[in-house]
Amino acid sequence: MTSGRLARGESWSFASFESCNEVRYEVDNGEVLVVLLDRLRLLDEPHDPLAARMGGMAVFGTVVLIGPRLHSFVQLLLQDTARKSLAPHQPPVPAGATHVQNVRAAVSPLTPSNPLLTSSSSSSGAIVRVAGTTTEATYEYMRALLLPLENLVGVRCFGENR
Repeated sequence: MTSGRLARGESWSFASFESCNEVRYEVDNGEVLVVLLDRLRLLDEPHDPLAARMGGMAVFGTVVLIGPRLHSFVQLLLQDTARKSLAPHQPPVPAGATHVQNVRAAVSPLTPSNPLLTSSSSSSGAIVRVAGTTTEATYEYMRALLLPLENLVGVRCFGENR
């Protein structure tokens, strides 16, 4: 989701935005379960403008990674984003957060509450929430994040695939 056409002065210039991401997963017995139901509602309010609440971010998005073929990738991603200290003059990065210039990302394990998923080897997953000050910076972050999946999915995510 982008804030609008910045060249035309549009920056979170809408009354409201609503989205719903629902991820379903078929388990070994053929049953289809809802793994993630993620709703978002943004409202521009006269006393609390949306643009001011977005903290200078111009784009945000969500990536859901789930399934047995992604288990190793997800585990490495979660380990890589575990709490770590930066240079002495910088505050520590919160667990699951990544600092890249102009981009902020948080990685959380996707922990299904359904016993069919938690007992299955297919339950490995993560949700990545990304926000950036520019579309280009966010695009580059996403491309770098998903680059290790190129061989698995057969195309370069966020790249030319002609």
